Amino acid sequence: MGGFINPVISGFNPDPSICRKGDTYYLATSSFEYFPGVPIYKSIDLVNWDLVCNSLYTKKSLDLNNCGDMSGIYAPTLRYHKGVFYMITTNTSGVGHLFVTTTDIESGIWSEPVFVEGRGFDPDLFFDDDGKVYFSREDFGGFGILTWEIDIETGLLIGEGHLIWSGFEDKLCEAPHLYKINGMYYLLVAEGGTYRGHMVVVARSSYIFGPYSGCPDNPILTHRHHVDYPIQSCGHGDMIQALDGKWWIVFLATRPNGNFHHLGRETFLAPVEWDYVGWPHINMGNPIEQMMDCPGAGERLCDKFEINYSFANSLSPHLNFRRNPRADTYYLCENRLLLKLDEFEFGDINHRSFLGMRQKHFNFRANAQVELDQKDSGQAGICVVMSDNQFYSIALLNGKEEIAIVFTKKIYDIHTISKTIIKKNTNIGIKPETKTADKTVVGTDVKTDIKTDPKTEVQTEVQTYANSNDNTDTKTHAKADIKTDIEMSDGNSDIMIKIGNDYIKSNSKNNMEIVEIKTEQFSKYKIRFIIVADKDYYYFYYENRGEKIYVGKGLTRLLSAECGATFTGVYVGMFATGNTNGDVNENGNENENANGSGNANGNGNRNGNENGNTNGNGYASFSEFKYCGQDCFLS
Repeated sequence: MGGFINPVISGFNPDPSICRKGDTYYLATSSFEYFPGVPIYKSIDLVNWDLVCNSLYTKKSLDLNNCGDMSGIYAPTLRYHKGVFYMITTNTSGVGHLFVTTTDIESGIWSEPVFVEGRGFDPDLFFDDDGKVYFSREDFGGFGILTWEIDIETGLLIGEGHLIWSGFEDKLCEAPHLYKINGMYYLLVAEGGTYRGHMVVVARSSYIFGPYSGCPDNPILTHRHHVDYPIQSCGHGDMIQALDGKWWIVFLATRPNGNFHHLGRETFLAPVEWDYVGWPHINMGNPIEQMMDCPGAGERLCDKFEINYSFANSLSPHLNFRRNPRADTYYLCENRLLLKLDEFEFGDINHRSFLGMRQKHFNFRANAQVELDQKDSGQAGICVVMSDNQFYSIALLNGKEEIAIVFTKKIYDIHTISKTIIKKNTNIGIKPETKTADKTVVGTDVKTDIKTDPKTEVQTEVQTYANSNDNTDTKTHAKADIKTDIEMSDGNSDIMIKIGNDYIKSNSKNNMEIVEIKTEQFSKYKIRFIIVADKDYYYFYYENRGEKIYVGKGLTRLLSAECGATFTGVYVGMFATGNTNGDVNENGNENENANGSGNANGNGNRNGNENGNTNGNGYASFSEFKYCGQDCFLS
């Protein structure tokens, strides 16, 4: 069986733009408030894509500190010309239009940004045969598409802008892309908004500045009349000619679950045919299907993605922050990710200690192992987040008065928090290593290293353990040889006594037989959190000594674009905050020197010691983060 499934790039990957170098295709998508920004994908068959880097990874090229949920990086255009890749986009929350360049796109190293003046968004670069370069954009305010000649070295616009298109049905048209095909200039434009009425229209002209005449079959792509189709909101496309001469279009669309979509706008693929008078037709005018049988493209029958993130030397390009990380937001140390217990609570626009990946499948499982130092107040865990006002999270809370598992659901003004209280000074989640003692103490004589009153000290430790469901973290640093009697609550009780740096477990009332010595010192609270998802729900668990304990669930549709004002999709990730009661700590200050310096993966490579530079706040430690998802459409 041949063919491929749509989308070809799943999860939040809207506004695709594509180019080709030889037999290899590269594709860029929007990233909005996420840092680093504008992911770059690679494929040799248009169907199977790999993420190779992010093209915006410094604060100069991507300043998102004041970015709201619907702001940040809008649609990019990716072009290849004479050995150079150009990526142009708009930061709607900051500097406006900018482009970066590279001669080695897979290295992930891009130039400093070149800025282009002007309002609007969705910029395009077109390289004409005569060496001139043209810049087009949406004219914010609903007047249509404007085009200028541009100095590609400086970013300066030359002459006046020309209004080349005022809309097929909608003056609020966007996403212009210009092509020159058989001596004619073709303009591809998106109209109808980015939801159910979205569409692609095409026009052409003999001259770059027009006038342009529209295709008589416009819109050439839309599902606005196919309300029951599993694919909706088709629009915002970019065409490419393959090495074999065939034409294709990549475009955004959604896969709603009923009336809601939470995975975001994704990247789809369809064939393009040209009629005898020179107009393009997408998929022969037929609706876009989840299963496509198109000669010339690769084969892909199942969308499966599995990754186990290691935190050795650098961060994976799949991982993003929400807005720019501060200089001390994270460190990589001993194969662990250290996330600062941020001064602001998760969901605050100033919170930075989040790192996650796009949810790519309806059905997935994610888990992370989290550690919190006992001396640090705060909470850390994993979450699914659509916006600052739409998220579910499960976390380990180390508060002044309690240790708890916290399950939070926030949907705008509806904010619920449920807690599972765990006793103070207990080791949770990870069972320590044990070893058998090589000696036995008989009778009631027990030698320990305690300097003060021995009976009081030891009985205090025993009492603490007896009242806990887990192993006590008892810390005794005094030294002296003593003898004491140990009173057991009953003959079957297990007690824990510390001798030096070891813990001794005794289960005999009269014979104090040492049966185990536990050598691990419980200076951190450890726990593993798990999220399992299907089309309708997210299910949250934590793992305690190998047992998976259910905490709660949340509806996927409440994290949809229809339930909030957002252009993104759900992210699955890790977070940390020093906030233990939901109040914002007003002492948190923005670090203007944080630039999220990049490497070949487009993410920061920041190493430090275990404690890092805390500035009065500790760090949560993540030793693993795994994601496994799969969606198949074989019917």
